[in-house]
Amino acid sequence: MARNVLWTAQRHGQDWDDPYVLTALEWMTSFVAQADWTRRIAQTESFFETAKASWASGVRVPLYDPADGIAWYAHQANTYGNHHFRSELFEPEAYRIAPLFRRVGMVLDDLKKVGGVDERVARLMSDGRMQPDDGFYELLVAAAYSRRGWDVSFVPEMPGLRKQQDLIVEKSGSSWAVECKRAGRSEYARKERDAGHRLADAVHALSHRKNRSMQIMAVFEDEVANLDPSYLEEKALRFMRRPGSYSWSTGCHFGSRFRFKAPRISNLISITEM
Repeated sequence: MARNVLWTAQRHGQDWDDPYVLTALEWMTSFVAQADWTRRIAQTESFFETAKASWASGVRVPLYDPADGIAWYAHQANTYGNHHFRSELFEPEAYRIAPLFRRVGMVLDDLKKVGGVDERVARLMSDGRMQPDDGFYELLVAAAYSRRGWDVSFVPEMPGLRKQQDLIVEKSGSSWAVECKRAGRSEYARKERDAGHRLADAVHALSHRKNRSMQIMAVFEDEVANLDPSYLEEKALRFMRRPGSYSWSTGCHFGSRFRFKAPRISNLISITEM
């Protein structure tokens, strides 16, 4: 069967809702004044609509205001949980956001037993806007202990005064202080991801101009942020100038008739016609 590169996955059977996600959303947003939350969600939706228009023109801009990341999380969770809003689902973000809310909804009864949880959720929704992953991680760790029969309570925070542990967990005369540590997405990772997008954008624009489809496999050992944005585009242009497959690595050129082995491969590019 001939491949149609313009084929789009069908959207049949998308009229389901996720009650766990919606329950978590209802509970967490109840700690914010309704008028304030309505305003913040409206701003998030407006920001997203403007960003989509920029993306459609080939310009990648942030999809949401990083100063209110939790509102973006709630927006994307709602697009997953409520089928009426699913057309606004942005899969590259929602795939990791929706499971957080779903798990909160699944363990909500256990979470509500945790001492100080209301204050912690209120802080996440209002003061923890820029780093919502940290707040979710603390909630889910607390719920995990609670589900296993521990008495759990959040330790009141003392910002600017001293560092506190996150939880106290107790059972059968045993008491433990718990500090929640997680490896979040770093500024370095963000720069590398953005640099990768710039490399890809240049190739996408070239493919569009030349009306040619390519499949490119790129393996980088060099830091992508240090590469020129036209680095991958130049390799694609070399591929277009001659037929056949094309591979490239540091210090060597693989053709259909010649092969030279480089002493060290730092980046490997493989391109084929689609």
